[in-house]
Amino acid sequence: MATRVKSPEVEKPPEVKSPQVKVAEELEKIPYEPLLPVEIKLITWSLILGLVLLGLLVWISYTFFAV
Repeated sequence: MATRVKSPEVEKPPEVKSPQVKVAEELEKIPYEPLLPVEIKLITWSLILGLVLLGLLVWISYTFFAV
């Protein structure tokens, strides 16, 4: 009778998670930090200044460069 020879078991490489999954997991670990009052003021002033300057640009365009 012929004896069967078992082939050595091939080890499977460890499963590698995609980089997006790792990033998502790391982002979930970060605790929530609310904005500081000074940060809220800076954001507010930046938005107000942007809108005022945009309005000024539109007014200058219509006043001096009317078609």
